[in-house]
Amino acid sequence: TQNGAADSIVNQTAANANARGLQAIVTQADSDSTINQLATGWAANNLMARVEQQSGSASTINQTASGNQSGELFARVTQRNGAMATINQTAAGEASVNQDAIVTQNGASTANVTQTFNMQASNSFLATVNQFGAGNLANVTQRDLTPGTTANPDSGLEANVNQIGVGNRTDLVQENKANFADIDQLGDGNIVDAFQGGSGNDLIARQTGTGNTSDSIQGSNNNLADVLQEGVGATSTIRQSGRNDLAYVDQLVGSDGSTSTITQTGAGGDRSENRANVTQSGLTNTSFVTQDGFNSTATLTQSGADNLSTITQTGTVDGLGNTAGVTQSGSENESTVLQTGSLNSATVLQSSNNNLSNVTQTGNGGSVTVTQGF
Repeated sequence: TQNGAADSIVNQTAANANARGLQAIVTQADSDSTINQLATGWAANNLMARVEQQSGSASTINQTASGNQSGELFARVTQRNGAMATINQTAAGEASVNQDAIVTQNGASTANVTQTFNMQASNSFLATVNQFGAGNLANVTQRDLTPGTTANPDSGLEANVNQIGVGNRTDLVQENKANFADIDQLGDGNIVDAFQGGSGNDLIARQTGTGNTSDSIQGSNNNLADVLQEGVGATSTIRQSGRNDLAYVDQLVGSDGSTSTITQTGAGGDRSENRANVTQSGLTNTSFVTQDGFNSTATLTQSGADNLSTITQTGTVDGLGNTAGVTQSGSENESTVLQTGSLNSATVLQSSNNNLSNVTQTGNGGSVTVTQGF
């Protein structure tokens, strides 16, 4: 169904035994649409593409299912004015199953979704992108190119992106097994840049302010990055290369221009299990948390303005991590905590202005409390 100066190209191919179920539905008004579907190989089955467009839109859907037990590909694009969506899905490999991509757009938005299997015992992908407003951009790439093992079998990847506002951008790549990403941007000019290269990682990003940036790389397994930014011009950077690490960042209303950096590298082995909690609610605060050992916990709260906090933890013995808690409620305070032993505890409370604290713990089982303020 077309109305106006719309173009539509649909190519569908089904070859070899059990290749079946190709469908394409296009409804347009002054738009372009290209759908290419190919199903070749044993048990390559259902392919479905549905596009509904109005003026100023362009949609390209390419779906391929080839190989043993290849699967059910489904793509749906709904666009209103000035949007562009490109969906590429490939399932080529033994036991490849489902791939779903759903894009809903309103305004001058762009969404690119690429999903790939290509290996044995692959499982399900799901990418959902909703964009309302103008000038939003979302790129989602999901890959599972490596065969699973008995201990770490292939499993699904899921990404949900919701962007409501003007000029928001999401760039997400999930490469292997059982990764999950849930991204919500409800303000203007926010950016999420995320990469998950391992397995079993979770990313949750909420940005409701203006001009905030969330940058995360999860390169190992079973890590969690949870980011909330409600201010203006705040930046969160998370790097996780250990295992079973947790990173929580809350930069609340009033945290304009603040910066949080969390680095969790672990110490090798099956797990590192570090935890970092950062909460900032004042102007232009800066925090650094570095954890490269085992089982350490860092809790950092800054509610004043222009504070600086640095926590570095190296737990040398598995199960015997360090604990650091820093609270700065005044302005222009500076706190440094360095822990290189095991079972050390440091607590820093600074409640007035221009305080300086420096804590170093290199042994085992030490305890330090610093209180400054009036």
